[in-house]
Amino acid sequence: STAMAETTGGTINHFDGGSQTITMNSGKLFSLPSWDMVYGFSAGDQVVVTWASDGANSIVSKLVKVPQSNSGES
Repeated sequence: STAMAETTGGTINHFDGGSQTITMNSGKLFSLPSWDMVYGFSAGDQVVVTWASDGANSIVSKLVKVPQSNSGES
């Protein structure tokens, strides 16, 4: 059965190159099929993650940076 893709917005908190995962500020852990997917991303980036469940893992299919608005304080 093919899992339906879901999208989750959030802020990247941590990268783990050993396990090829990213952890969001929410605590949600995503697995990356390729470490190249996070090239150019850094902790604190706001992103939209497209992912699907594969057993216990949440596998990322797409990672998109959300443009920051520089208007005022957040």
